[in-house]
Amino acid sequence: MRRGMSLPAAAAGCGDAKTAKGELMQLRELRGEVQALADVLESLWAQATGVTQHLSDMPGGGKGMDIGDVVADIVDTQREYHARLMRCLEYERMVMGRINAISDGRYRQVLMRRYVSGQGWNRIAEAMHYSRMQVTRLHGQALREYDLQHDR
Repeated sequence: MRRGMSLPAAAAGCGDAKTAKGELMQLRELRGEVQALADVLESLWAQATGVTQHLSDMPGGGKGMDIGDVVADIVDTQREYHARLMRCLEYERMVMGRINAISDGRYRQVLMRRYVSGQGWNRIAEAMHYSRMQVTRLHGQALREYDLQHDR
C-alpha cells in the first residue's frame, strides 16, 4: 500500500483502527467475519443437497424448504462473502505492508504470528524460543514500531 493512503472502507467505523493494536485487531475481526460467512455457505450447501424439488400437488406433511429459496440464499451469501473477502484482503495487504516495513525481524514475526496467523502468546513464545514475558515485551515494542510505520 502506498504511504498516505487511508484505511480501506472495511475498517471505517469498526473497532479502534486508529491505534496499531486496533488496526491489527481489525484484521483478525475481518478474517473472523469471512470465516463465519464461509461456514454459513457450507450450511446452505448442505441444505441445498438435502432439499428436493416438490413435484406433487398432493398435500405433504408440512411446508418444506423450497430449493429456490435455498439457491437464492446461497447466491446472496456468496456475494456478501466475496465482498467481505475482497475488503479483508485489501486490508491485509495494507497491514502486511506496514509490518514488512519494520526493520526488526523479531517484531515482524510477533505481529504476523499474533495478528495474521492468530496464534496465542504461548505458541508464539514456543515458536520463537522466548518466554511468554519476552514475547509480550517484544509485542509492545513491535506495536510502537508499527505506529511509526503508520506515521511515515
